[in-house]
Amino acid sequence: TSRLELARKKVETGKKLVEEAGSTLDSLNLALEAKEKEIESADAMLDVTMGNYSKLVRKYYLVRDTKLWLVFILSGEDFAQTLRRAAYMKSISSTLSSQARDIRGRQTMLEQQKMELDSLKSDYELILKQRSEDLNALKADETAEKNLVDKLKKDQDKYRKQLADKQKEAEALNKKIQEM
Repeated sequence: TSRLELARKKVETGKKLVEEAGSTLDSLNLALEAKEKEIESADAMLDVTMGNYSKLVRKYYLVRDTKLWLVFILSGEDFAQTLRRAAYMKSISSTLSSQARDIRGRQTMLEQQKMELDSLKSDYELILKQRSEDLNALKADETAEKNLVDKLKKDQDKYRKQLADKQKEAEALNKKIQEM
């Protein structure tokens, strides 16, 4: 009976471990889904930014001729307008550089998020594999426990029969002793 109780405790402990692995798996799956949505959102934002940036670069490319820029800047009606036009052109150039830096930063961040997602996926697969192995081990333990119970029942029946036979022999012997 101690072996049977030990086997039952082992199976109960195994079930608890599998349940805990299941909850860990569920939380990891939720984290995976959240990270995928975050990456999709960041990717969509990056696409919009890239589209806007490419339009701006195209416009900038069309008017990139230095002479045109100088004519535009110097054709101001007064000195203040000329300064504003120069500041405007500098602002455009600065904006293009800033957007290029932002896009590179977002691409880097997106790559990091994708790496994190891959890491989460590998963790998920590892836990899923471990849970599967735990379930198989638990099934094997339950089968072993069932076999043990069946063997004990079979042995119990055998021992009861042997006990009954011995009691009959003892009664027969007692009869002979009383007859003598």
